[in-house]
Amino acid sequence: MPFRLICTAALVLLVGAAQAADLPGPVERASPDDCAIFVAVGKAQLNWGAAPPGYDFFPALDGKDGGTYLEECPWKQLGVADPVIGSPASTSGFYFMRPVYSGDEATMDYSVSMRPPAGQQGRVFLEDQSCTLTKSGGEWRVVSCQMTIIT
Repeated sequence: MPFRLICTAALVLLVGAAQAADLPGPVERASPDDCAIFVAVGKAQLNWGAAPPGYDFFPALDGKDGGTYLEECPWKQLGVADPVIGSPASTSGFYFMRPVYSGDEATMDYSVSMRPPAGQQGRVFLEDQSCTLTKSGGEWRVVSCQMTIIT
């Protein structure tokens, strides 16, 4: 799993976000619960609120069976600013992995990565976290997040 996350983070910073029509199909979109979890973690971990996080967002990940998992959510309706969508020019970015559910509990991993600007020397920084959430009163809340990788 860590190797997959490192490869995905590197790919995300290099490839950038694409339009849904350009993505390998089938395209599966994030569910309302997925989106609520992204916002809960974003608020708790990435300072996401009235302003977007300080990193560009990469909403398209490899999906099941060679398709794409697309994290298009109604951000403003969920109480946060629209994120800045990443591109190949992005020097920092973040992405969320698909949540895994068990009743009213869920786990979700996310990654933040930064690379030096074009033409500058330096290493890519990568931090992965795994978060546990519970759903109470119809709302997802972060219970804990633990760092799984840092470079």
